[in-house]
Amino acid sequence: MKRQQRWTPDTCANSATGDACVFVEEWDDAVDPYARTHAFVSAEKLCSHHAAIHGSDHAAAFQANYDENRMKNKVFAIVQAMKADPNFPIDSFKWSFDAERNLTVDFGNSLTADEKRQLRAYMDIQFGQNKVMMP
Repeated sequence: MKRQQRWTPDTCANSATGDACVFVEEWDDAVDPYARTHAFVSAEKLCSHHAAIHGSDHAAAFQANYDENRMKNKVFAIVQAMKADPNFPIDSFKWSFDAERNLTVDFGNSLTADEKRQLRAYMDIQFGQNKVMMP
């Protein structure tokens, strides 16, 4: 059955202050969650960053948010796999997007120097050279 939901991404300008996009998306619950896709239905609001980049192209803003969210989540999943710990604490993961929507991630002291080098290599393979930055 087709389902719809309202989605407010955490990858927007500033969700804490309400400067966040709000989309309505649709998916089919008969499709396995790992194979399921979410499709754009409408935008109720765009954050300042996505409105500046995409203007009135709400479908493009939705796709950008979807891609940014997946990138952020994949970086965390890579670290969980590297550490062989599905319970690796999410609170050790700090991330942000700059005005150009480049992702910066920081795991602080949770990763060794070798693990950070390994993560850099994985991110370059997964997303392209220097598409995700680390301090």
